[in-house]
Amino acid sequence: QIVTFTLDNLVGVSADSGELLWLRPFKAPSQVNAGTPIVYRDTIIVSGKDLGITAFRVSRQGGKWVTENVWENGDLFYRLSNSVIVGNALFGLSPQNRGQFFFIDAATGKTLWAAEPRTADNAAIAKAGNLLLILKTSGELTVADGSNTSSLTSIRTYKVAEPPTWGAPSFSGNRIFVRDATGVSM
Repeated sequence: QIVTFTLDNLVGVSADSGELLWLRPFKAPSQVNAGTPIVYRDTIIVSGKDLGITAFRVSRQGGKWVTENVWENGDLFYRLSNSVIVGNALFGLSPQNRGQFFFIDAATGKTLWAAEPRTADNAAIAKAGNLLLILKTSGELTVADGSNTSSLTSIRTYKVAEPPTWGAPSFSGNRIFVRDATGVSM
């Protein structure tokens, strides 16, 4: 099953046939559905500008596919920066308060921690095991411990590019490729 956004909906489509399996209305006020839906156990986690963060479950009932909310967190949302699951927590960057990182319990939706305001404008977030790799638009790549969900514990920060860096880094073996406004660095 493929899960993706359209302009006004979130849909589940058969990977084999392309058949629409289910549809769930989802319309962000800015008409930007940029975040990738995240699968956590048997739930799908989504977010959009001013829509909070929601986890829902898809099931087949009476011959039809249905979606039902598991939890909602109306205090935070993510929009252009992607989020990741590390352990049992969702880590991301909300544009609220001029940018603040957060950890949310992925099973319950409870906010575990939120950073001070103005932490970052935008960031591309990846993970490797329990490590978080956070590339800010400022060109700083932070490696952080994702197992501590009560704060963002930085292990090391590197200046990897001149700003702005809006794209996600790419990984190959022990190399990280970063694209900034003028080119690619490694």
